[in-house]
Amino acid sequence: MRGIDGIKRKIDPMKAGFGPLDQNIYDLSEAEASKLKTVPGSLSETLDALKADQAFLTAAAFFAGLHRELPRLPRVRAEASRDPAPPYEFFLYYDC
Repeated sequence: MRGIDGIKRKIDPMKAGFGPLDQNIYDLSEAEASKLKTVPGSLSETLDALKADQAFLTAAAFFAGLHRELPRLPRVRAEASRDPAPPYEFFLYYDC
């Protein structure tokens, strides 16, 4: 939905500061890296961004009350998603 919102509002990702870059971002200094715009990197950051700007949700496919309910997603779930894999899952998928 956010992508469709950007298309409707004719936002140019390059002019908005989202790249592309012609250099390796890992070689940037901290000052240069801090100027880069990024999308939210976690569920918590996504919920914060959604709470700050949710008008795009009312524009299309979402039912009327969803834009009020999404930001209420419990932060406990967001924090739980950051936990490492349980030992058994680690054994199954990561251990060689």
